Amino acid sequence: MTEKQLAYIENFEINEGGYFYECINPISRKLLENCFRTIKEESKDKGGKKIVEIIHQKVPNEAIFFSLLVFSYQNTPTFLSKIESPNLPKETLIGYFVIIEIENYIVLLSRHTPTIKELYQHLKPIQDNKLAGSVLSDDSNFVQLKITNSLQMSDAIRNKSFEGKDLSNSLPRYNVGKSIVKGTKIRDNNQTISISFSTSRLCLLGTKSTIYELCKWCKTIISFIMNPYDISHTILNSYARSIKWSDAPENLTPQYLLIDFFELMNYVESEKLQLVYNDETGFYKPIEFSKLLNKYSDILADFFIVSQ
Repeated sequence: MTEKQLAYIENFEINEGGYFYECINPISRKLLENCFRTIKEESKDKGGKKIVEIIHQKVPNEAIFFSLLVFSYQNTPTFLSKIESPNLPKETLIGYFVIIEIENYIVLLSRHTPTIKELYQHLKPIQDNKLAGSVLSDDSNFVQLKITNSLQMSDAIRNKSFEGKDLSNSLPRYNVGKSIVKGTKIRDNNQTISISFSTSRLCLLGTKSTIYELCKWCKTIISFIMNPYDISHTILNSYARSIKWSDAPENLTPQYLLIDFFELMNYVESEKLQLVYNDETGFYKPIEFSKLLNKYSDILADFFIVSQ
């Protein structure tokens, strides 16, 4: 290991949290190298470069391996994107991609990183009950719940959010069986943990750690994922649970397609999704999402019948 790599390992600080997955297939070193190669090539196309790269490094005295890629790239600020000039100023952004391997599980952390489809084909999200059970205890308080409605009506309220000291005692349970919990925040032992069930993400709020400390925290979480707390006596058990199409395709027949423009807006604002179109010259140009949203502001969320 070089001095530069060691310096990044010992001083690289990141929030304790990540996207937790179970491996469908073993993750090979070749797959890791291909993932990093994809990111580096895209970074290079945007005028960036690799800063540091570490692949499949073992944590001392632990059965944990991690891979780290730190890179840079240049991007034109969105508020200047409509100006037609070859000399537009660009901002330099720094991104990273961290892959932590623990037994049959993978934890991903990223910033300014494109989605690597090749990697996700080998992973599946953690079940909701196991993800929640990994951080719950008898002393846990639910301080936030984010709810989505499963009713199939165009004028139904789509999303709701509740906050309180302990929602288990203050939130009514009537008719909640038609709603699904998308995310929650749990307060336990003076720590607040955020859970996003839709993305299989856990985050310990307000805490930064080195790579080694982060790996050990992930190992603790995964040990509880394998032996989770029973959520049947918690407020989560009162709500419906989402069913993934891939889990039971032979038993499900799609009838409606829900387009939620609020969710699209959240993805665009968080830079997880970029809307582009291909003009007559063959070049891709960005779409102003605010104008598109205004065009469909009378819909925002609607159902479309799926043709037989």
